[in-house]
Amino acid sequence: MVAVTDGTAGADIVQSAEGATFTELEETLIPYPDSFDLQRRNDTEYILRLRNGLGFERFIIESRISRFDNEDFSTLDSRLTSLVEWYHSTVYNINDELLEPETALVIDAAAGPSGRIFAQLHANLAMVQEHLLYVDIYVLRGGWVYRYIGARNLLLSKMAASVADLAGAIPNRRDSFETAVEHIVLVARPKRSAMVHGERALVRSLVAAGELVQIIASILGSPMSTTKGRRYADVFDRQALAAIGVEGYDTVVASVFELHDQTTPEGGERV
Repeated sequence: MVAVTDGTAGADIVQSAEGATFTELEETLIPYPDSFDLQRRNDTEYILRLRNGLGFERFIIESRISRFDNEDFSTLDSRLTSLVEWYHSTVYNINDELLEPETALVIDAAAGPSGRIFAQLHANLAMVQEHLLYVDIYVLRGGWVYRYIGARNLLLSKMAASVADLAGAIPNRRDSFETAVEHIVLVARPKRSAMVHGERALVRSLVAAGELVQIIASILGSPMSTTKGRRYADVFDRQALAAIGVEGYDTVVASVFELHDQTTPEGGERV
């Protein structure tokens, strides 16, 4: 196929291998008001975005802040600090006296392939406690889903789960996914900080999730790490959330990691 500029701004004359020619527009198309696409795709939705607009474009406008907003920005940091402290001191604040000595409901997060990740997070809790307000960390290990409790460096048992169910939510997974010894799922929870940040809570939670991804990747990539991992960013959200027993329209699956013992030949590559 050969493209020849005909002098018209934003348009090319394209010639196919069969010799047919047609005009290819480079600019955004303006669709008819009563037109609709029976097979929606990301590329066609982008080309025809003047029809309805993309959702994130509206969100960007709604989440912008201004000095003229009816908000006391001078107290924002202190309010966020109070919220973070309240969250980590009350949510899943386990009463050890009520637990049986040999219960499997709560286990030490330092054990297992992900142990070094959680040990590093807990050792630097002051640096990541805001991140752990915005983002929940779930671990799928040995047929069970656990939720990470950062303040105590514990894993709280949530439900029985199948790796196959989570694997079905990863469209481009490698064959090594189902042979991994553990899986980590990061789930952003923007609603938790909405009372402080309002519409901007989604931005804050996604930024925090991205920073946690980088922290985990750095730990896995360390020469001292005995665990290798691979990260997946494209996930079928509803299926992934169902696989780990999470409900709610206000959650975002930020990333999924598969973890392998470094001595395992079929283990994933370093992140």
